[in-house]
Amino acid sequence: MIPIGSAAYLFYVCRALRFYQGPSYHLATRSEGFSFPIILENTGPLPIVSLKLIMEKELCSFLNFDDAQIRSLNPGSRLEFTPEMVCLFAGAYPVGAKQFVIRDCFGLFSYTGRIPTP
Repeated sequence: MIPIGSAAYLFYVCRALRFYQGPSYHLATRSEGFSFPIILENTGPLPIVSLKLIMEKELCSFLNFDDAQIRSLNPGSRLEFTPEMVCLFAGAYPVGAKQFVIRDCFGLFSYTGRIPTP
């Protein structure tokens, strides 16, 4: 019975979790730093107990942001981050959080999902 509940919880989290990130367009020059807002929101009635973001690291680096940190969100709450992003190359390309990893509250299952690029 617990595995079914864990799978249902992961499905719930995928439906309740909202991501908002970064400027819609920014032409970057190499080694230029600029603010890159990230907002995570739980729109559902249950808490999200284990959430980790995986950031794009091949094209840019993020200062003041630890993507290894496990985060949690209470029902109806939101987390806002404004790390400084430094692009490694000049040009315009998709950057930011590219995936998220969620785990159920029992630690039995995890799910890795894609985040649409801004």
